[in-house]
Amino acid sequence: MITPIEIRNQFLSLLGFVIGTYKFTDGRIQSAIALLPDENHGWDFPNNGTVTTGIEAVIIRPYPSITELIGGRQKKYEWAVTLKQWDASNNLLAATEQLVNNLTYLLTTPRTIPPNAALGNIETVKFEIIEYQSISI
Repeated sequence: MITPIEIRNQFLSLLGFVIGTYKFTDGRIQSAIALLPDENHGWDFPNNGTVTTGIEAVIIRPYPSITELIGGRQKKYEWAVTLKQWDASNNLLAATEQLVNNLTYLLTTPRTIPPNAALGNIETVKFEIIEYQSISI
């Protein structure tokens, strides 16, 4: 199974040139990649008061879905990925292209939600990373 560290490292490797930052209330700064639920903070990451700049990647860890097969079953894991562009003068096209062209996993088609200043919405792109695992029973 894909590990959270592998996902994070691939995203850092592929988006290092454009990934944004989290600036936490205590002054710490780190790359804007959230793997949820977070090992230390659960679903409350980044915490309230954190300032996010540039592109943020939010990756939700999967729960398995099961398909029963003759002689076994197949588990399917879907990592839900949301890219967010917090800089209204930029977009997510280059980052999306970089991920679609270079991630080594099975992906769903990215869906774009355009920004809407009147509604206060930022540009987002959503897709899933899919992994299958067969189990003999």
